[in-house]
Amino acid sequence: LVVVANSENGNGGTGGYITSVTYQGVALTEAIGSPGAAGNITSNQIWYLDNPNSIAFTDGAITTAGNNRLALTVFGLNGTAAGVGNTVAARDVYTANLATSAGSMVISSLGMGGAGNNADVNNVTPDTGTKINGVEFGSNWAGHVAAYDAAGGGTYSFTDTSPTNDVSVVAVEFTMVPEPSSLALLGLGGLLIARRRRG
Repeated sequence: LVVVANSENGNGGTGGYITSVTYQGVALTEAIGSPGAAGNITSNQIWYLDNPNSIAFTDGAITTAGNNRLALTVFGLNGTAAGVGNTVAARDVYTANLATSAGSMVISSLGMGGAGNNADVNNVTPDTGTKINGVEFGSNWAGHVAAYDAAGGGTYSFTDTSPTNDVSVVAVEFTMVPEPSSLALLGLGGLLIARRRRG
């Protein structure tokens, strides 16, 4: 289970940075985050939970703490290894570079916001991967665009036709678990090498 979370810093007397995320009472782990700064800036974070068993969303299934207003995008992943691989966070740019291993999946997010109510997620497209969701709050005050890339690896960037005055990019690598047939082939290869060495 992966949660992309974008929250507002400032209004309401909160810092804006999410301090915890839970799914049905179980705590998620923060993979990466780009914190906000003073002056109603937004934060942009990715959280994950290994082996959540079945995934069923009802009101209150996901809870957060430490934030003011909030936007969430939730991914259910299948066939990934526990934990995460490489991560990257970059502020005040639309691009972040992430080196990954072959056969991985990357989830990325462009967080956006700031004064002027110009955080229009409809004007944003990912240059790498597939756009899954765009969520905004406060009449375009802030929000995020989330994407995934099944190939994995490289430069993760977003194009915004109406640039906002506060942006950040975060990306996380999730390593895919080999299929059972691949594992069998790897095991067979190991046996062949052992036989050659003994011969």
